[in-house]
Amino acid sequence: KPFARIFHLRYGCKYALSEIRLGFPKFVTTEVQQLLHSLEQIFLHSGIHNYVNMDKHYSLCHNDFHWRNLYYHDGECAIFDWGTYSYGMRGWDMAIYFSDGEFSFEEISRMYIDSKFDLSDREDQIVFLFFCFSLILILSRRHRRNCEPLVALFFLPALDVIQDMHERLTGEE
Repeated sequence: KPFARIFHLRYGCKYALSEIRLGFPKFVTTEVQQLLHSLEQIFLHSGIHNYVNMDKHYSLCHNDFHWRNLYYHDGECAIFDWGTYSYGMRGWDMAIYFSDGEFSFEEISRMYIDSKFDLSDREDQIVFLFFCFSLILILSRRHRRNCEPLVALFFLPALDVIQDMHERLTGEE
């Protein structure tokens, strides 16, 4: 199953976390251990997946949304290769698009996050939290056992946002 379809389930988050762990070598730095522990606390132990409402937070997903499946001509954009589409978490396709490693988290914020999400809106907070989780997941899958160089540039800023959204949603400090 595409990950985008299972974020509302605890086992979906558990499986995603196991995939994120595979992005790192067997023995990791303390910083990476803390990162993985924080993600586990938020996505497994806090029950944040229960906040996902399939009617509000899910939509049609391409599941292979990258520049090679896009065609621009005369101001129009066509999207090709719909063979893997499914119903899934909003923002999943943009997480795939931005996870090619060409963008830092800060660049993604400027180009997409700042204009797409109203972070005073609870529903956008939920989608945004899972968008950031999706970015980490997809990067981890693309860079198997080699994610340590991305920790400072990408994973830690994304974790800061995830923690902030989690605090807003649960009221925890």
